[in-house]
Amino acid sequence: MSDRTQLIAGIRQFADWLETHPEVTAPTNPRFLLPLSTNQAVTNFAAEHGLTTAADDEGNLSAELVFGPVVYRVYGYTDFEEHRATIAERNAREWAAENGLQITPSTCARCRQQFDDADTHWDGHGRHKQSDYCRHCVSSCHDSEIADHRCVICA
Repeated sequence: MSDRTQLIAGIRQFADWLETHPEVTAPTNPRFLLPLSTNQAVTNFAAEHGLTTAADDEGNLSAELVFGPVVYRVYGYTDFEEHRATIAERNAREWAAENGLQITPSTCARCRQQFDDADTHWDGHGRHKQSDYCRHCVSSCHDSEIADHRCVICA
């Protein structure tokens, strides 16, 4: 028996059980979610089934088939790998904060070069103190036309 067949049988069993037990509270938000990973897959699904898509603030698409109170929602992302990386970073930062740790980047926030701890030159690519910038970017900061400037590197 395939996973699909098992799912359909399980949904029917649940519906039958719920019908024979009126004393049991029914779910108030019965949703089935299907991640399709990409916006293109959502667009294709919507076209196949005569649905319209909706976009969230980040441009990620979704479409819904509605069967009374039951919703079958498909969704995708503008860039699935970026979405996964963002979620992983958020989870890591939350874990670190809960455990009294701080996550620091491994690349310079300005030039994006990997920090090189072996590079001890004053203008090299080692991390400048505990900042998110390499010594090269800090030493080449030219945003100093006024005496009290505060660029993102010098601040």
